[in-house]
Amino acid sequence: MPTPTRLIKYYGGVPRRLFLTKGVGQFFKALKFFALDGKHFSPSFEIHVHPRMLGNFTQEGWKETLLLIAEMMIRYPNVKLLQGAAWFYDPKIEKVSPHLSYLRKIPLSGGAITLFASHDEGAKSSALIKSGKRKKLYTEGLYLPATYYLLWSRKKIINWYNDNK
Repeated sequence: MPTPTRLIKYYGGVPRRLFLTKGVGQFFKALKFFALDGKHFSPSFEIHVHPRMLGNFTQEGWKETLLLIAEMMIRYPNVKLLQGAAWFYDPKIEKVSPHLSYLRKIPLSGGAITLFASHDEGAKSSALIKSGKRKKLYTEGLYLPATYYLLWSRKKIINWYNDNK
């Protein structure tokens, strides 16, 4: 399903390996999320950036996308959470590329969490392709792109929607 900035697909679930990718702190963060908020690993809506949608890749476009996703959650009560994986959910982006921090901050303000997934080639190529600054920091060893998962429970995204519509 298209939205202004993302493609949304109905997806089977969250990888359980996220519990183990960054030590005890992340294990308990994920455990708390699924015990108190998420309650289920699936089914979920999964978000993807599509190159043709980059023109709407703005704070306003992101907020509009999240509002539409929340409306879809209301219409599809079997969907338990929203998930996505991207380099721009990395907490380091707030310092490396502060103009993109809204991509993480808006969902976090509504109760979403992020979990480290990996330092992989996909994160590296995506994070470095459009930014000379990130590429320079990477070359200097000051920034290592990482993929993070964004997880937002049904209950919390709908609460955020009700506060922001």
